Amino acid sequence: MSHRPNLNSLSPSARMTLVNLMLTYLTDAVVNQHPLLTHSGDHLFKHHRTYIADLENWLAAHGGDQFVPLAQWDSATPIPPEFNVVRQPDGGGTRPPLQNLNPNMPKPARFASPAVCSFSDADALGDDVSGWHGGVHGAVGGTFGDFATASAAPIFWPWHGFVDEIYDDYLRCRWSGWEDLGGVITSGPAVASWDVNRLDCFARGTNARMYHKWWNGSSWSGWEDLGGLIIDRPAAVSWGPNRIDTFVRGLNNHMYHKWWNGSSWSGWEDLGGVIVAGPAVASWAANRLDCFATGTNNHMYHKWWNGSSWSGWEDLGGVIIGSPAAVSWGANRIDCFVTGTNNRMYHKWWNGSSWSGWEDLRGTLTAGPAAASWAPNRLDCFSKGPDNATWYKWVDFTVEHGIPGSWSGWHSLGGVIDDEPAAVSWGPERIDCFVRGMDNHMYHKWWS
Repeated sequence: MSHRPNLNSLSPSARMTLVNLMLTYLTDAVVNQHPLLTHSGDHLFKHHRTYIADLENWLAAHGGDQFVPLAQWDSATPIPPEFNVVRQPDGGGTRPPLQNLNPNMPKPARFASPAVCSFSDADALGDDVSGWHGGVHGAVGGTFGDFATASAAPIFWPWHGFVDEIYDDYLRCRWSGWEDLGGVITSGPAVASWDVNRLDCFARGTNARMYHKWWNGSSWSGWEDLGGLIIDRPAAVSWGPNRIDTFVRGLNNHMYHKWWNGSSWSGWEDLGGVIVAGPAVASWAANRLDCFATGTNNHMYHKWWNGSSWSGWEDLGGVIIGSPAAVSWGANRIDCFVTGTNNRMYHKWWNGSSWSGWEDLRGTLTAGPAAASWAPNRLDCFSKGPDNATWYKWVDFTVEHGIPGSWSGWHSLGGVIDDEPAAVSWGPERIDCFVRGMDNHMYHKWWS
């Protein structure tokens, strides 16, 4: 399921507006970046995704927000007449026009879903796609067919949006179906992991108590009643083997804390505050806890445990709805995600010395987000979409060949869910996602 509209579905006037914006963006400096991108293996997808993301960020900042995500052009259809144009060099001279506006080169069946799942890895897929991709460039010809200057043709960008969807289809092959884990839960779940192949899930029951269900590596337990009287979804994290810390919103709107020390559960610790949605928690070191919650002014607040004492509540600003999400991928690193008042997802992070501003990651969220990380620089986010399905967005910021990664678009993982999802990783390239279904059962889907 593509997150990009079809270029031919835009009105002629919209396409003309987009082209005019792109012609402003496509300076020689931008065009000259294209030959530096790797055109083989999975880097064919990753590097062009970052290239497109730079354009999308520019459009959003220059009056073209309605064109983000960028539309895609299917090479089986004619190039719209508005895109029969080429950006000429900044310092004079000419680049040749497009030669063929109807190459009629549809995506080969082996690249369509679900056939694309048969590729052994993303490198094999990228190498195979590269030949067809180059054939389309050659069939259109002119500037679009010249490796050194192809991106000076505005149609280059929607074309690579179309190619990017092949990569996303392949990645979704690695998701399982939805597993029904039963129960009767009345909130979105929470999940933590303290070891490889270990999962601990928490949710609010029909009696408003918190319940616990775990996977021990071979089988699921039943539901354990952990007591309390809670509102909204809980939060959970592990900072070490056989250690779990959970946080909830109590009936008095204080945040409460309950932990497993390896042999027994504590009582409920009242951490105060006045919070209006379920909290979130992350841990970037042993005996370190960072909690986040929505305050009465709809700002996001932060409270942390430094190993010996709790801080007060720090106001991190924003104007947010519902529960935040938080995750850490390394020492002294925290990434937070929230729903803004426009129902988009926003991102704010701590880099070890200061907090960033709020980054707009778009989407249309109808419940609070979830986040997980399976490696440094890797973030995987989940949300309930307007169609009640689980939607997914990810990034790997690792710099490869001098080029950092960029965010994917939003893609559906299906299902029909209620409330916020939960997600965790217990190892490299492993994600476990949990949701509350419309029948109030907890469901599980995983990626590996």
